[in-house]
Amino acid sequence: TAGTSPQEIDSGAVILTGEAIKKVNAAAIDELFAELAGKFVCATAGHELEATLTAHGSGAVGYSKDPDICVLHVDIGGGTTKLALIEAGTILDVSAFAVGGRLIAADESGFIERVDDAAYLVAEDLGIPATPESFADPEHQKRMAGRLADVVIDQITGTPLDTLGTKLQLTPPLRRLAQPAAITFAGGVAEYIFKRQVKTFGDIAPLLAEELRLRFKARLTVPVVDPGAGIRATVLGA
Repeated sequence: TAGTSPQEIDSGAVILTGEAIKKVNAAAIDELFAELAGKFVCATAGHELEATLTAHGSGAVGYSKDPDICVLHVDIGGGTTKLALIEAGTILDVSAFAVGGRLIAADESGFIERVDDAAYLVAEDLGIPATPESFADPEHQKRMAGRLADVVIDQITGTPLDTLGTKLQLTPPLRRLAQPAAITFAGGVAEYIFKRQVKTFGDIAPLLAEELRLRFKARLTVPVVDPGAGIRATVLGA
């Protein structure tokens, strides 16, 4: 499509991020690309690098520079949420926690085929039975999405984390080195937050986005901004 050939490519990169790292064939995919394209650099990105990539790829870093302001960027993916505190184009600190739109996912028939460890923690916190039938219950999914949204807002506002929020933390907590004047969002869940996506994919991303929007007016004192790039922010940053 680009009008070029493999022989014309001098170098490239394969970076496994987020949910891709967890898959059983991740190492094989990495090695396959390395073998087929010997000049490719292959790496596995940790949470901190992911947060940095999405901060750039989403447009949040650029947004913080014109004019110079402090922005808290929030990338909500399938299994993790990454935070990046940015001031005037400089990333001050990053962190990550286990909240995402695909903590629970069903196949086309509605059968629950995926339940992340974090989903079990949320179910335990809410007293919801950890069974496929229970996870498929729309009311239970809504309650879980609301609980996850509370954790996200706690992280955004710097509210002291409760027991569940602490259990879901994947990195050291974000250092609040400056006060953000705006909140930017990217990642798959952001597509629903900004209503660019309406199709559902058997997961709780739409519910999580809806619960977050309900909490924006109630708990946020700064505006929520679309930085320009959504679901592919990490890739664009790379």
